[in-house]
Amino acid sequence: MADVEYRCFVGGLAWATTDQTLSEAFSQYGEVVESKIINDRETGRSRGFGFVTFKDEQAMRDAIEGMNGQDLDVGQGSSVTWTAQQNKAFERALAVYDKDTPDRWSNVARAVGGNKTAEDVKQHYQLLLHDIMFIESGGVPFPNYTTPTGGRSRDNNK
Repeated sequence: MADVEYRCFVGGLAWATTDQTLSEAFSQYGEVVESKIINDRETGRSRGFGFVTFKDEQAMRDAIEGMNGQDLDVGQGSSVTWTAQQNKAFERALAVYDKDTPDRWSNVARAVGGNKTAEDVKQHYQLLLHDIMFIESGGVPFPNYTTPTGGRSRDNNK
């Protein structure tokens, strides 16, 4: 007889979520056997989803019901998710506070708001640099904007 696993999919995770923080968030519903964040093979960065395996079915069902639509608070006092407005404020702040500015990351964090810390914005900047290098090295293909039926992209329909 095969062992039954009580595993559920967890999507929409922040990049800062780890196997441990995912396990901690779901352990309130029962014994977590395993939690796993799925990482991109090329970048090593979280793909924003994972799986949690429980010891029993009821714990899994309770977790699905209790966590569905909820945000995980993995920032330990700081917000690790970024809104569009915060990203825009981040871009503007980077233009104002360059690498030679004293207390650059504290100034950027203050400009972004939303309880972002200097460490949060510095990490966000490092991710941005990593993504830029990955894109410029050809690691991300340019999208093909043709439709599945062979039609032209919206830019070609002018």
